[in-house]
Formats: sequence, C-alpha cells, structure tokens
Amino acid sequence: MKKLILLSLFLFLVPLSGTYFPQWHQTLSPVVGSVFCLTSDSTRVFAGADSGVYITTDNGVNWAQTNNGLSKSAFVISLAVSGSDIFAGSYLGGVFRSTNYGSNWTQMDNGLPASFTVFALAVNDTNIFAGTDGGGVYRSTNNGAAWLQMNNGLTNTSVRSFLVNSSGIFAGTADGVFFSSDNGAIWKLSGLNNNSYIYSFISAGSDIFAGTINGVQLSADNGSSWTYAGLNLNVLTLAANDTVIFAGTDNSGVFITGNNGVKWSSANDGLTDNYVRSLVVKGNSIFAATNSAGAWKRPLSEFITGVSDEANVIPKDFSLSQNYPNPFNPNTIISYSLPLASNVKLIVYNTLGQTIRLLDNSYKHPGNYSVSFNASNLPGGVYFYKLDAGQFSQIKKMILLK
Repeated sequence: MKKLILLSLFLFLVPLSGTYFPQWHQTLSPVVGSVFCLTSDSTRVFAGADSGVYITTDNGVNWAQTNNGLSKSAFVISLAVSGSDIFAGSYLGGVFRSTNYGSNWTQMDNGLPASFTVFALAVNDTNIFAGTDGGGVYRSTNNGAAWLQMNNGLTNTSVRSFLVNSSGIFAGTADGVFFSSDNGAIWKLSGLNNNSYIYSFISAGSDIFAGTINGVQLSADNGSSWTYAGLNLNVLTLAANDTVIFAGTDNSGVFITGNNGVKWSSANDGLTDNYVRSLVVKGNSIFAATNSAGAWKRPLSEFITGVSDEANVIPKDFSLSQNYPNPFNPNTIISYSLPLASNVKLIVYNTLGQTIRLLDNSYKHPGNYSVSFNASNLPGGVYFYKLDAGQFSQIKKMILLK
C-alpha cells in the first residue's frame, strides 16, 4: 500500500505534458485557416494568411492581426523584411508596404499591375524584387514607390521564388533557375532547367538548395550545376539551421536531412495538416505554415539531436538498397552502406549486360551513401545496377517507365 501511495504521488508531481512526446504544437494563434508564408526579423515572426498578416513577438505564444490598410480580400502569400519595412505580396492584389513593423499598410503598385499574383518577394540592398505569376520579375529601387519589369533573359514569367546571396539573385520559374548578377537587368539560365516550378530556395553554408516539383536539387558551385538531393516530392518550402535542412511538401509534411539529402526522415509528429506551405527558423524553434490548420512550431533541439546521431551511425553490414522511386521516370536514387572503407564501383547495365552508366568509382570511408541516376536520355525498360565494394558485390533490378 505504501508503494502504491508513493507511485501515485510521483505521478502527481511529474507533469504529463507534451514535452515528453516530441512533436509539433499548434501555436496560440487566431490563424485557423490557410497560412501561405512566414518570415522573421530579429524579434518577430510574420505570417501571411488568407485573412491578412499576423505578427508574434513572443515566439508564437500570442499573435496579433495587423491588417490596417490591407484590402479586405488580401490573401497575403509572400513577405519580405527590410529593416523596419515589411513588404507583403498578395493574390491578385499587388504589393503592400508597412514602415512600422506591420501596424499600418500602404498599397505600392505604381508600375506593378494589381492583376498579377505576387508569389515571391526579396530584398537586395536598396532593391526590392517581386516575382509574379504571368508578369515575371518587377524591381523597385525606391521602397516600392515605383516598379519596373525586369524580364530580359527570362523564358518564363511565372516566378515562384527568389534567393539573394553575395553574387546576385536567383529566380525560380516554371522553366528552371535563372540568375542575375546585375539586380535583374539580365537573367541567365543557371544550370537547372529540367524541373518545372522551382518553388523555394535556401542557402546552407556554400551550398544552395532548390525545392522543386520533383524533389530537392543541390548546387555546390553557386548554381552552375545541380544534383538531385532526394525526396521526389513536391517541395514547396525549405529552411536551414546550420547543416540541417528542412523541407515542407504538399500533403507529405515535413522532412529533415543532416547530410545534404543522402537520407531524409519524416518529421510530422503532431501535425494535423501535412500540406506545408512555408517554414522559418526563429531562435530555438522552427515554424511551419499549413494549408488549412494555421501555424505550428517545434523546438529545433528535437530535430537536431536525432539528425546528428543518425548521421554518425556506422553501418554494421555492406548493403545495396532498392532504388527509390521504382519504377521511376527519369530520376531515381540508389543508396548503399559501407561498414568498412572500400573502393566502390556502382554501375548501371541494360538487359544485354552492356554498361550504361558508371555512377560511382571512388574510395569511400565507412558510412551511408546515395547517388542520383538520371535516365532522361534512355528508353524505357528494365535496367540493373551493381555495387562492388571490397569483397561485397550485389545486383538489383530497376524499371524505367516512359
């Protein structure tokens, strides 16, 4: 009886809270519908929604709706911060500007047709860029007072995303990635042109990641070339915390990688809506904007510990995984594991035993590896891939559907 009383007292004293079960938590927000975009400054997180703009200054505990000056029908689907100025792009409503952290808004559409949806906004010094659906890129050099169309070199005027770095600005379109080193005066195709709709970008160290309709692409040379970095899903948004990359997808939720896309892990515990439109890292938390269930947040520590532990695990055995996806068209990922340092050869053959592609031929340390295979120039049919690593050798079959 004494033991039972002590156990009951222990259970009473230990709080049965969600902190013991790592997961996403819906923030205490009036936003209960669609949240399209998130951004932040040093002290605030901003959310653009189907009912305007919301701001939190206490890490999502409380949100305030700040729509003074916004049109009543404003669906805010893009946001950008420039000092104390906040720019909001809307669905068929143009661009709005606030000079007091969102307390008041003024429409800024001189030269920018309000009939265009503003999917993306970016700031590069004194230049403000607006990416539209059908009008291409517009630039303002006077805080939105006037806009000029800047489409020289663009082959598609549906612009969904921007990335600004020290070398210039990248634009994600339905024809791939374009780059400008002169603030939009001239655009050039930047290596990635086989993925329609580049929905998002993120920089992580010297690497650039692009979220596309066909998964994640990675560039280690400032956009000159790109390699497939996994997921094979419609990636709407990306966020980064040091070497940890987060990806938000339509209907598959949030994924996370700590090794540049070699392996992605699902991270959806607690989410009630897996259509994730936007992600932003703020302080020790990451926020997610969902299609129908408002804004959510989760401590970064719950992700990063698991990713670091997973990345450091050395495999116990040699193995060659089944390619994913399979069947595929035209991209697939082939993964393998090495418990020992080995000379590796990974070769693709056709049904006649002829070598089609040498995917890997190098010395590798123990670990888990993935290689992308693009078969866009091959006919549909059955192919085989073989891994030789030291004394280990294995063959698996894959199917290219065209």
